[in-house]
Amino acid sequence: MTGACGGTKEEGGAEIGETEPCEYNVFAIRDQFSRQLPPVPDEQIDLQMRRNNYRVRGGFRNLTGAIPQANFSIDFSDYRHEEIETADGIDETATNFFNDVFSYRAVFQQANYKKLSGRFGFEGYRRSYLTEGAEQLVDGRVRQNSFSVFALEEINFDRVAFQFGGRVETNRYNPTNPIYTDRNFTGFSGAAAVRVRLWEGASVFANFTTSQRAPALEELYNFGAHIGTVTFEVGNQTLEPERSNGVEFSFRQKINRVRIDGSVFYYRINNFVFLAAQDADGDGLIDVEDNLPIANYLQDNSRYIGADVTVDVDITKNLGAFVNADVVSARLRDNNLPLPRITPARVRAGLDFRYKGLSVRPEGVFAFRKSIEDVYSLETPTAGYGLFNVNGSYTYGTEHYAHIFTVSAANLTNKLYRNHLSFIKDLAPEAGRGVRLSYTFRFF
Repeated sequence: MTGACGGTKEEGGAEIGETEPCEYNVFAIRDQFSRQLPPVPDEQIDLQMRRNNYRVRGGFRNLTGAIPQANFSIDFSDYRHEEIETADGIDETATNFFNDVFSYRAVFQQANYKKLSGRFGFEGYRRSYLTEGAEQLVDGRVRQNSFSVFALEEINFDRVAFQFGGRVETNRYNPTNPIYTDRNFTGFSGAAAVRVRLWEGASVFANFTTSQRAPALEELYNFGAHIGTVTFEVGNQTLEPERSNGVEFSFRQKINRVRIDGSVFYYRINNFVFLAAQDADGDGLIDVEDNLPIANYLQDNSRYIGADVTVDVDITKNLGAFVNADVVSARLRDNNLPLPRITPARVRAGLDFRYKGLSVRPEGVFAFRKSIEDVYSLETPTAGYGLFNVNGSYTYGTEHYAHIFTVSAANLTNKLYRNHLSFIKDLAPEAGRGVRLSYTFRFF
C-alpha cells in the first residue's frame, strides 16, 4: 500500500505533474469532506489464483413430437486463491479461499401449437465455500444449494405478440459452524410483456416484471477483511429476500440504413441489499477495523429510474457509425438518499469500418461526474472522463477453419480517471494506455 519515490508521479500510466515523495500512504489522503482512514501497515499483498473448469454441453433437435429440441449443460468449477503477504522481505500465506461450484441446466423447446410457442426447463446450483487463515471472511465451510424451474410462452398474432413467463426458485444455505444460522428462501418471479408492430420496421414493447432475489452467501455471513474491496465486510444473517416490481417501455425502429433502439424503466425494490460504509458514532468518518474501513450489508426500500438509447447508421457499404447512451437514478425511497456505486451517465460514440475480413472500430467513451449530491453518505464524488479506444480485427477463413487476429487499444490518450463503481477508486485509478493482441483459431 506504499509507493517508492521516482520523480514525476504516474497513476494508471498518466503523468499528472507532481513530485512524488519517497513514500506515501494511500489511506492518509484526506478529501475535502474529511473522510480519513488510518495508516496501513508496511506490507505488500499478492494473490496467487488457480481455477479449473470442466463443462459438458449437449442436446437434440429436429425431432417430432411435443418436444422437438432441447439443450443440456453441466459445469464444474474448482477455484482457489491464496493471499500472500510480504513483510520485512518474508512471504507468508495469510488466507486461502476455496470455492467449488457445480451447476446444471436443461431447456426444452416445445412444439408450436397454432400461435403459441414456448420453452421450459430447470437448473440447479451447488456451491461449497470456505476461507481459512488470518483474514477469513466466513468461519467454516458454507454449502449453498439452489434449484429452480421456469417457463416462457409467447402468443404471436399478426401485429401483436404477448409473452409471459414464471420462475420458482429455492435457495438453501447450510453453514457448518453453529454460530451461523441456516437460511432457506423460496420465491416466485414472473413477467408479462406485449409487443406491438406500429408500421414497417417499427415496434413498441411494454414489460412488467415481479421478481424475488434471495440474499447472497456473502451478504449473509461475511465478517472480516476483504482485500479485494479493501473493506472490513459485515454481513447480516437476518436479511430478507428482495422483491422487485418494475415496468419497462421500449421502441425499436429500422429505416433503411438507420436502426434505433431506446427504452425507459422504473423499478421499486423492497428490502434492497447494498454494501455501505459504517459511521456508528456519527462523527462523519468511516469506522475502522483491522486498519480497513467497515462496510455493512444493509437493507432498505429503493427505486430505480433509467433510460438508454442506441443508434446505428450505415453511412456507406463499408462504413458505419454508432452512438449509445444510458442514465440511471437509484435512491432509497424513504429518505431519497442516493445508493452507493451507481453507474454515472455515459455516452459511447464511434465509427465501424468493414472491408472483407477487416474491421476497425475507433470510439470515444464519456462518463459524467458523480457530484456530492449524487452519492451515498461517506461516498466520495467521482470526476467525469473521456477515453479514446480503437478495436480492430482481421478474419481469414475457409470452409472448415478461421484465423482471427484481434487488437484492442484502450485509453490511447493515457487519461487519468477513476471508476465510480470501483470499491478502491480512491486508492487506485483505472489502467492507463494499453494494447492487447490476440489470436483465435476456429475449426468447423
